[in-house]
Amino acid sequence: MQKVSVFDIWGAAWDRFNKKWYLGPLLILLNTIVSLIPVIGLLYMLLLPTIYPAYGLGIWKNQENSSLKDAFPSNVFIYIKVLLGIAIVFLITLAYVFIADRISSTPILLELIEGNLSYTLEELLISLIPLIFIFLLSQAVAIILTFFYPYFVIDKNAEVFSALRDSVNLAVKNLGKVILFSIIAFLVNLLGILMVGLGLLLTLPLTHVAAAGLYASLLEKEYAT
Repeated sequence: MQKVSVFDIWGAAWDRFNKKWYLGPLLILLNTIVSLIPVIGLLYMLLLPTIYPAYGLGIWKNQENSSLKDAFPSNVFIYIKVLLGIAIVFLITLAYVFIADRISSTPILLELIEGNLSYTLEELLISLIPLIFIFLLSQAVAIILTFFYPYFVIDKNAEVFSALRDSVNLAVKNLGKVILFSIIAFLVNLLGILMVGLGLLLTLPLTHVAAAGLYASLLEKEYAT
């Protein structure tokens, strides 16, 4: 059975992306313009966690037959399910922070919410630093474990909890590959930022194509076993 190479996936993603490279920048510009429209833009931004993965899947699977239409699934429930999953994961990570705060020697979050703090600014900052660290760490773990979540929803029309479960299972089994992919994605987009920011018009859509490729390749390997 052929092994899945993260570097080969990035190479294949570039080949697929390059066939219709203009679709990526066009999608980013379209999303930016619509997002700037008052009220409508805020609602539209809720669709972005679905639009970009759908674009990546479309490019990876359809290649030269892909179009901007691939980025906009016709099933409205797909957008809703993607958002629900993100909200659930965020609330879980937030719960970890509150639990950590409650069991600490100086719990402050509840008092901060209620406005009953009796701490000095210095004491408040010292108490908040470890909570911020816990929140960022839990978010990083959640992002890695739910890396494939939107792809399961978009590609398989999976239900929220089954997509979360399948994403966690696939990510845990291929943890090293997901982490390596994330590091490369960070470096690629950092390069895009260094190119006066305009490079992101290419590196961001390329990253989504590569992420879709990682999902498709690992899932194919999973089915093969």
